[in-house]
Amino acid sequence: RPKLSHWQTRISAWPGRLNLKYGQQTLNPAWCGSSAVPDRDRWRTPPGVWRAPLALLGAERYALDAASDDEPGVTVPAAASYTAETDGLGSSWAGVPGIAWINPPFSKAGGGKRAWAERAMWQAGRGWVVAFYCPAYGDRWADLLEARARTTIRLGGGRVHHVPPPGTPAGSPLATEHRIWILSSAAEWPYPARTVWDWRRERWIL
Repeated sequence: RPKLSHWQTRISAWPGRLNLKYGQQTLNPAWCGSSAVPDRDRWRTPPGVWRAPLALLGAERYALDAASDDEPGVTVPAAASYTAETDGLGSSWAGVPGIAWINPPFSKAGGGKRAWAERAMWQAGRGWVVAFYCPAYGDRWADLLEARARTTIRLGGGRVHHVPPPGTPAGSPLATEHRIWILSSAAEWPYPARTVWDWRRERWIL
């Protein structure tokens, strides 16, 4: 039997991190986010960004927004959503697998982006198509997403201006490049491995 790598071991361990009882979704306190959500975790994804995976896959909406700050469909068109209170990181994803959107919290609550990346890859291996949006840092989890992604969408059109929560003044956009990694275990994948999306004009550049 081949020896699992460090990351394969972490990803394969996800079932043990989910607090499941009789197939019902409950919270695992060891992995859930804080109920006191930092303001920086409430900044929202501009429509020109979350529309890219839908345009690629020919879909009208997501089945799940796994790290939302709203009720389903308010910010991102999704049939269901998890917030910091209902905890998309530590809960089982209910429903039939479909397309999931993840814009992980900016802070390190609940394990940070690495934990979200692990969860995305675990769910992709179980029938979900996961669109994971995040700054393209040179961290190990980002490198692994890049290697595992069926399609990598680079964002053109300049720096991404995220939408502040109500009552919060708009700040300067991050200078870091952002990408969307599409993860899936589908046997056939008729989409390009790499492409570029202009998030301002909402059109493909490459």
